[in-house]
Amino acid sequence: MKIVISDDAKKFLEDKNVDEFTIESYQAKACCGSGMPLPSVYVGAPKHASKNYNVYEVDGYKIYAENVLKFKNDICHVEIEKYLFAKNLTAQFLDYSEM
Repeated sequence: MKIVISDDAKKFLEDKNVDEFTIESYQAKACCGSGMPLPSVYVGAPKHASKNYNVYEVDGYKIYAENVLKFKNDICHVEIEKYLFAKNLTAQFLDYSEM
């Protein structure tokens, strides 16, 4: 899998003085949700020892990606989501047909 980190995401990581982050899945639980896994991206090493991860080195960052995640054209785009005054990392283009 190829991981592409946007310039905004790199700036976010640089500002937080972070050199590693994790991409994993979580199940959205809502009354009308599909139950499909969604990508969750957070700074630091994996928090869940029960999951399996592939480790990538990209642009000086160590990235842990849960091995069940599949992305369109085998490319994961790490970008920034903005909500009012908050910024978070996000992974784009999850391929649900492969999961």
